[in-house]
Amino acid sequence: MVKYHNEIVLRDSLYKYFELRTIRLSSAKFFVLISEYLYDVSAYLLGYNSTAASPLTSEMEKEIERNLSLLTLVLGFKIAIYYKESNLISSTFENNSDRAILALYEMETSMKRNLSRDPKLLALVSNVLDELSVSREELLNSSKTN
Repeated sequence: MVKYHNEIVLRDSLYKYFELRTIRLSSAKFFVLISEYLYDVSAYLLGYNSTAASPLTSEMEKEIERNLSLLTLVLGFKIAIYYKESNLISSTFENNSDRAILALYEMETSMKRNLSRDPKLLALVSNVLDELSVSREELLNSSKTN
């Protein structure tokens, strides 16, 4: 992925939200999240392309941007959850080896440190928090009116 960082889809869907260094230093768990996200973006764009019979209008472009933005918010939410302090060592880790647990902890701690230094990712996570706060308020207000 790093090799193609100037390609339009990667530039606009991935490197807009992550520094090149973050991707280069990604752990396996982080790489899986990024791969799933890129798969979702690609599937959406290919699906949209195959159903579009007419040229794009500005309204269609806005819809595409909204849907891609939603996929990005989901990615930011997943990253925030995966790298939350209490999730560093998975409770489903079945190996009882202290060395393996320590290695996993060190690897995830290193990735967490790299993520915390990425200003683009921090902006994305902040945006996720803002969206969740707005959604929470909307839910609370709608429950008061019903």
